[in-house]
Amino acid sequence: MKDKTVIPKGFYCYSVIDGERVQCPYWSRLKGGLYQEDGYCSFLEQGDWDINEKAGMLTGWRSDGKPLPPVSAHEIKMSLLWDECKECDVNMEDEDDNFTS
Repeated sequence: MKDKTVIPKGFYCYSVIDGERVQCPYWSRLKGGLYQEDGYCSFLEQGDWDINEKAGMLTGWRSDGKPLPPVSAHEIKMSLLWDECKECDVNMEDEDDNFTS
């Protein structure tokens, strides 16, 4: 069973404690991955590529040989693991517990 308590609080896959950056142990960057699709979360067992593919983000061809229509970012959820933004939704409360917009 995976330990949720080691996942940092907040919106990112890291936190800053006493001036030191502490990376989530589940986050990594895939070597040889495509730019902006090379983030990976071992807690989810998914990377940017997996999440984007499931959301229909990736372009390609239909079975009849016609190209898939373009999809705007507003229509789908695009993974931002590559930018160390959480996709797991664990401990999403702000790390300072006083977030205001």
